Amino acid sequence: MRTIELGVTITDAAVDEKHTYASLARACGADLRYVQKTMGHSTPTVTANIYSDLYADELDHVATNLDRLHGTAKNQATGQGPDTPNHP
Repeated sequence: MRTIELGVTITDAAVDEKHTYASLARACGADLRYVQKTMGHSTPTVTANIYSDLYADELDHVATNLDRLHGTAKNQATGQGPDTPNHP
């Protein structure tokens, strides 16, 4: 068991339950600010620091999507077709 600032004793099981809740909320698409408010943290930065392990997969997903977007943009046509002769 550990004691937090307010002198309240929290069991490891309760800490695990909070972490599970935050993990599931993020996995379901909950915004960081929502998780911050429901967890009672003072700022989203506090939440992000505590639950930073939840974001590793998310960062990989963002990086993959950015790579795809870059590849698509690079290979995308400009909207102008090649000049074609006007032969009847």
